[in-house]
Amino acid sequence: MKFEAYEVFHLSKPFDRPLTTGIHQFLSLENIVIQVKSEGLTGIGYAFCFDKHQANSIKSMVHSLAEGLIGRDISNIRSIWDELWWKINFIGQGGPPVMALAAIDTALWDIFSKRHNVPLYKMLGGVRDEVPVYATGGWISYSSEDLVNEAAKYLEQGHTHYKIKVGQKNWKSDIERIKLLRDEVGYDLEIMVDSNQAWNVQEAIQFGKAAEEYRLFWFEEPINIHDIEGTKRVADNIPQPLATGETVYARPGFKPLIQNQVADILMPDLMRCGGPTEFMQVANLAESFNFVVSSHTFTEVSAHLIAAAPNGTICEYIPGWWEEIFEGAPAVENGKIKLTNKPGLGFELSKEAIDRYNIAVR
Repeated sequence: MKFEAYEVFHLSKPFDRPLTTGIHQFLSLENIVIQVKSEGLTGIGYAFCFDKHQANSIKSMVHSLAEGLIGRDISNIRSIWDELWWKINFIGQGGPPVMALAAIDTALWDIFSKRHNVPLYKMLGGVRDEVPVYATGGWISYSSEDLVNEAAKYLEQGHTHYKIKVGQKNWKSDIERIKLLRDEVGYDLEIMVDSNQAWNVQEAIQFGKAAEEYRLFWFEEPINIHDIEGTKRVADNIPQPLATGETVYARPGFKPLIQNQVADILMPDLMRCGGPTEFMQVANLAESFNFVVSSHTFTEVSAHLIAAAPNGTICEYIPGWWEEIFEGAPAVENGKIKLTNKPGLGFELSKEAIDRYNIAVR
């Protein structure tokens, strides 16, 4: 099975309003999508960011890596991954190079699974065919009314887990938001919080202790993830489980988190792992040390990976971000994704999305 040809698209999808975390403001979703062709089949993979020019750097790296694969036997996916990993060594095994590798690796797994007429999660040795998800929202830029209305909507739709953003300069303001949620929607909805590394050790510990009565499901990325000692201090002094790992790259990024026991839940990100090949390696490494994993974004693909990982738990789902981009992706119903027997990833790139969102960047 040969890597015959490929196409790359940059799909820029503006948000209806700015979305704010403790350290970011997002105005648009910039997707770089690759389609790989072989024997009449198409495999797709993607990476994303929130800046057009940063997306263009990912796109350039996709071309840099994919051009050398023309004519190659794509069934040797692990071999290709290793080759590309070392090809990017000189400019860095992180950032756009790894994101580009992830998009290509995902497309190869998609097309390889299609060739064998099985869904990806079964190709990877599926453990389950149904995966719970948590709905992410609750942006800091939301008004109190927006926050409560969104939580109530997700609860009505059957969601059982809801993640909101925290990380304001005064952590007490975030305690007030959590109290408001509990007062309005009660305890039938599990609430996670994510500070996106906005706080220091003292602030994170103070917040965690103050939030104890509101029974948070987890406290995500409380401080700078590269401060291993500080993260360990937070984990040892808060009542909530600590979740982290979405912003580190591949096994070298997870190794110190595991060695130092800094978290309760590890969160591999498909893109920063470099695709399904390394995501599963990270999950296996975590399982060896009795850690559970919960995927970060990429719900349409990550559901397959969590379904194939014995220690997989729950997938992140950000409603409205990718539904227009892909056709045929499994729907979220009652807070779960039921995977089908469609081969590969089970979905395709939307032609309407290409027409509407594809752009060329200087």
